[in-house]
Amino acid sequence: MLAPAALIAWKLKALLLGFTKLGTLLSVLAFFGVYWSLYGWPFALGLVLSIYVHEMGHAMALRDFGLPASPSMFIPGIGAFIRLRTLSITPV
Repeated sequence: MLAPAALIAWKLKALLLGFTKLGTLLSVLAFFGVYWSLYGWPFALGLVLSIYVHEMGHAMALRDFGLPASPSMFIPGIGAFIRLRTLSITPV
């Protein structure tokens, strides 16, 4: 019973670490504010959380492959994105 709880806590920690970047936090707040003014806070909160969890899934997958990723950036009206920081591929 302790192992599933520890796994859930580990995953939640990884999700919360994304908010430690100032750019991500500010873009989330702007995104939330736009959708709150249009549709109310419950819709805005649900939308922000669902997109954030989705984007953090991309970041965790990139990390599993050993590729560095930028923090999530939210753009009101469009969505969110994560970029590869650097990728060095040598031609064959």
